[in-house]
Amino acid sequence: MNTFLRNFLFAGCLIGGAMSASAQTDVVNAKRLHISVKKNGQQNYERMKLEGQAALDFDIPKYISENIDGAELRIVGTFYSDDEKIRVDFNSKDLTEGEDCRRFCEEVVKVEQTPLLGVSMKQMDDFEGSMVKRVIENSAAEAAGLQAGDVITFVSILPIRSDCDLMSAIQNHEVGEEVNIEYIRNDKTYQTNAVLGFQLKKTMSWVACCDRPVEQGVDLELALDAGNSGLKLFPNPSEGVSQLKYHATEMGDLSIIVTDLAGREIYNNEISDFQGSHSEVLDLTGESAGIYFINVIQGDQIHTEKLVIQKK
Repeated sequence: MNTFLRNFLFAGCLIGGAMSASAQTDVVNAKRLHISVKKNGQQNYERMKLEGQAALDFDIPKYISENIDGAELRIVGTFYSDDEKIRVDFNSKDLTEGEDCRRFCEEVVKVEQTPLLGVSMKQMDDFEGSMVKRVIENSAAEAAGLQAGDVITFVSILPIRSDCDLMSAIQNHEVGEEVNIEYIRNDKTYQTNAVLGFQLKKTMSWVACCDRPVEQGVDLELALDAGNSGLKLFPNPSEGVSQLKYHATEMGDLSIIVTDLAGREIYNNEISDFQGSHSEVLDLTGESAGIYFINVIQGDQIHTEKLVIQKK
């Protein structure tokens, strides 16, 4: 295949927006930020681009609080890790007019789950499959027996000729769906089945939060009860036992779901016609050390917290 056609197909893949962690490059904890500032009296925006560690270290709420008085601010970017993708999207024009608060807190604007195989890939020059560069620990790919160096050629009945094909094929399936994967290892063809996990995709912004209780130096129980709604989890990190508290002002069925990085469900509690406050102890002492996701779902509201389990 000539270079022009190869570049054209790869560009089409990116434009199509099918990028997922199942085929992203081997980058963990990568972040990019684009910051645009138009100060009072200026016609044009000043722009700043941060990548890698500089973006990871950048204190967004501090920057907003220090510059919000005399400028229009626009901050966009992305954060990738093995278990989630975060889209950063802040626009000072979205803030309520006349807001005098200068303390800003993160706000989850949107949370969704996308299917995840759990591999990073290396583009094949001949477009005859997609080579596994790395298998994410505890992922669907690891459970299915895939290894670095395997060349994936089919997902279900779809031929895989490039990383773009693999991204699209995974996105065409559902979280928890079993897919058949054909791959080449040491010049031999094999097949395996993988139950797709998920990656969390969040859109984050920042809002003025002077009306929220400051939890530092405040009794934890009082702080937990002070908020009108939301999910609280403590201690975190823990050795496997944590207290979960949730408060809702409207009635609706409540689901509490705990999953690991691969999307494996390890706990599920369903409560019908729930309203008010709920408290329970999550005992995950039987699980391995690592990162887990506590998902509380009620109607169209989704609250997700990471729980880190540490073993002595």
